[in-house]
Amino acid sequence: MIINGVRAAYRTIRTSNGNGVIAEVQYAPSGPWECVGGPHTVFADDASARRAIQNHVAADWSKRTNQGR
Repeated sequence: MIINGVRAAYRTIRTSNGNGVIAEVQYAPSGPWECVGGPHTVFADDASARRAIQNHVAADWSKRTNQGR
């Protein structure tokens, strides 16, 4: 996924009880996976998880571009 020029890998993982999806994003091929929305955030389905991933990546990009101001 590429958002605002930022390339990020993402994955969604179905919870063991099947009640939702956990979303994670990775910015470098060997970098750590980050939970989207915090460590215990569970999304209802893949579509809502992907929207949250897009928002997460866009927010990280925005935060980095505004740090020097």
